[in-house]
Amino acid sequence: MPCTEAQKRGNAAYNRRQDNIMIRPSKAEGALIRAAAAEAGQSVQGYILDTLRARLQADGQLPPVPAPTDPTPDED
Repeated sequence: MPCTEAQKRGNAAYNRRQDNIMIRPSKAEGALIRAAAAEAGQSVQGYILDTLRARLQADGQLPPVPAPTDPTPDED
C-alpha cells in the first residue's frame, strides 16, 4: 500500500528531527548484539540506545532520566 502525502510529510518531518549514527560491527559482534537485544525483548536500536544511556550515566555524562520508548521498528 503506497504512503499518503500526509504520511510522507510526517515521515520527512520525523527524520529531520532525528540524528543518524551508523555503526558497522563485525558479523560476529552484530550477531551478539542482535541476540542480546532479542533476549532483552528489545529492538536492536532500543537495546543499543539503552546500553549507551547506561554507560553515559555511569560515566557521569547523562543525568538520570527515564529512557523514551523506541517508537521505530527494528531495521535490520
